Amino acid sequence: MKTHDVKVFGFGEFAREIVAQVNDAYRSVCVYTLDVTSKEEVIKNGGEAHLFDLGDNWDEFNDLAMDETLFICALDDDASNVFLTISLRDQFPDARLIAIASTHEHASKLRLAGAHKVISKLQATADILIEVLEKPVVTHIIQDILDEETRLKTVQVPLEEGSVYIDKNLYDVSLEVEREVIILAVVTLEMQTHFVFTAKGSKHILEVGDVLVAIGYDEDLERFKRSVK
Repeated sequence: MKTHDVKVFGFGEFAREIVAQVNDAYRSVCVYTLDVTSKEEVIKNGGEAHLFDLGDNWDEFNDLAMDETLFICALDDDASNVFLTISLRDQFPDARLIAIASTHEHASKLRLAGAHKVISKLQATADILIEVLEKPVVTHIIQDILDEETRLKTVQVPLEEGSVYIDKNLYDVSLEVEREVIILAVVTLEMQTHFVFTAKGSKHILEVGDVLVAIGYDEDLERFKRSVK
């Protein structure tokens, strides 16, 4: 099942990053906003946008090929996002829906409302994602997530005595490998987790026993694990 058309509802911080990364990757990416200001911003930046309200009947979507279309419910207000998901599922039983939730509680509600996949944007996670969206590999990662054909894996790689990364700055190491994998965090011997894209994490000096948490494709992760030795 290949996505050709993406419909994004909302234009908050999280939705903006998704739109920015996938805008040129699909036949069409259209943003549906609740306010004129957001609509004008999208159009000003060369995108397609329409106003909508939660009472819309969605007749304009009746002719869409549902197997080629992806709906992303990314409204900032969780209750509105749940209502939107219910409405779209009711109108289009075969639609593929991804929804954004701010908490695990709302993530559960969105799944019950009919979302196929829910992305929970807990603050720490959102901060990491927004930052790493600028990295070269992430456009492909986002496409894989949206197409639900992902081969992405997450690994934990412990640093042993003699590793080339011992005594190096976490942020510098993340820059060295960013074209193959994305280092998200390090877990220390004291079981503290430092994220690469926080002030404290970026300054962390790697030590024996630290565990690097990375995301990428199988073949790239295998090369990364070998390089850590």
